[in-house]
Amino acid sequence: MFFSRGKQTSASLNTLIASAQNGNAEAFGEIYDQYIERIYRFVYFKVGRKEIAEDLTQNIFMKALENLGKYRNEGGFDAWIFAISRNTVIDYYRTKRADISLDLVKEPPAADNTQSLEIKEEFEQVFKVLQDLSEAEQEVIILHSIEQYSFSEIAEITDRTEEYLRVLKHRALKKLKEELDYGK
Repeated sequence: MFFSRGKQTSASLNTLIASAQNGNAEAFGEIYDQYIERIYRFVYFKVGRKEIAEDLTQNIFMKALENLGKYRNEGGFDAWIFAISRNTVIDYYRTKRADISLDLVKEPPAADNTQSLEIKEEFEQVFKVLQDLSEAEQEVIILHSIEQYSFSEIAEITDRTEEYLRVLKHRALKKLKEELDYGK
């Protein structure tokens, strides 16, 4: 499914991480395979352009590989790699300050290319409205509703409290609903 997290046991992930930290490129390749879709999707929803999302995702995995020796499993690997992703996107906007034309936005690739025109139009409408939310609102919607992270996991990633994130998501969903209802 396009919007779901793969199930990886922490023991096997920790084994892969330890092996990758000891120089095993295949182990890092397996970690990459498990996280590439989620990281790309997160970045894509943040930047809105396929080419930029691909470049940033590549940079994220390069940073992860370069800094894997510093990883200490203190907040979980998901929190660590999504923090790298989040910071990479922030750095991109700091350095580029690019205006993104929604005309250039395309639907991210899905595993099943048989989507109907109606679903595509709904996706484009939701994507446009999502872009009108604040950065923090976008993150909580993407991480909770799309990536299906718990509020405690998102708190680890974003360094915010669970209560704040719940309120933020509630307000963001209310804004989304109002905009989507208004657009009909």
